Amino acid sequence: MKFNLENLNRLIKNPKVIRSIPLNVSLKNYEDVLIMLKILKKRPKTFIDVGCANGDYIKIIKDLIPECDIYAFDPIPSYKDKVIQKFALSNKNKTQKFQIEENKLGSSFFEHKGGKSNIFVECKRFDSLGIEIEKPCIMKIDTEGAELKVLRGFGNMLKDIDVIQIEYVFDKSYNKTYDLGEAIKLLNSFGFYNFIQRAVRYKDGKPLNCDLVFWR
Repeated sequence: MKFNLENLNRLIKNPKVIRSIPLNVSLKNYEDVLIMLKILKKRPKTFIDVGCANGDYIKIIKDLIPECDIYAFDPIPSYKDKVIQKFALSNKNKTQKFQIEENKLGSSFFEHKGGKSNIFVECKRFDSLGIEIEKPCIMKIDTEGAELKVLRGFGNMLKDIDVIQIEYVFDKSYNKTYDLGEAIKLLNSFGFYNFIQRAVRYKDGKPLNCDLVFWR
């Protein structure tokens, strides 16, 4: 954990995030889960992690709600766990070029500066996997600009999810953004009228990205 002003503020606002230290996970990610649970107001039976990367959210859910079913997806996870499916979620079942960054965490389907190499990965729609979601369910999507495609790939199964956190990138020159209005319109059609913006990150004095949490 980095002891900076941002993390100090998190500890002051919610001392429970101190549990992130023995888990060796980000305070911000631990806070994310606590906020989703607070919004849900009950213990979820299912957690879906799209773009699980280093596995922070998996570790946190296992710590807080060990009985929760976890479905996690990442074509190049840097964390090994039997719950992780090593393919990408999208709006179509296909194979697609995927650009890998040096630190892996920023890897995406979009070409951008910092890309180290390209591979081809398998993409699947969630609603083609035959998974039955047991409610209540919370979901986190962090796919470096492919969030809208992931949402569309759930089809009518979005009705089975209660709280959704997605990342949004403001800087269009970064080539990792999507039409936020379309994402909100889609979520509204499934009753997700409530949302909060949080964890805004800045670069050169301008907002770079943030998290948006939606619920009914």
